[in-house]
Amino acid sequence: MEKRSYSRVAASISGRFRLMSGTDDQPLYSGWSGASAKDAEQALQQAKLPDAMVQFLATMDAKLDAILGQMQRDTLREDFPFRLRVSQISGAGIRFFTQEVLHEGSLLEVVLFLRQYPLSVASAAGRITRCSTHADALSDNAQNEYALEFTVINDSELEQVIGFVFDQERRIIRQHRWE
Repeated sequence: MEKRSYSRVAASISGRFRLMSGTDDQPLYSGWSGASAKDAEQALQQAKLPDAMVQFLATMDAKLDAILGQMQRDTLREDFPFRLRVSQISGAGIRFFTQEVLHEGSLLEVVLFLRQYPLSVASAAGRITRCSTHADALSDNAQNEYALEFTVINDSELEQVIGFVFDQERRIIRQHRWE
């Protein structure tokens, strides 16, 4: 029986990737590691401002997040030219589909869009550990499926991935409870 360090869930997450030439390649993506939305909300509540001002600032913050998120997506398209669709995710890696042909051992840097709004992005570098091809019933194209094991992921990105997995597990449990 296979032992896992992290829980894995089915998912449907879009992302982008680039091929890396070697393990010495520096990551291109560097995410925002500043205060989270929850931290900002708490700071506003403790600022002793009138409720109307707190609401206004929170709304402005959300709008700025949306604008910056769209700008970031445009930049990511340039730096990470290939698209992927994640089918499973864990803190150890992902399983994904892409039209691109990759090989076992290929090194990639991936950027995953965990949430669309507010935009939540996680990145990691990894190595392809498994490859397979599936016929696509809806088109004449074959879908290439790969398993990517994370080899480099910083703590804040790993926390985002684990948080996403935890949220998905909680959602699944709630769905089963009401069935």
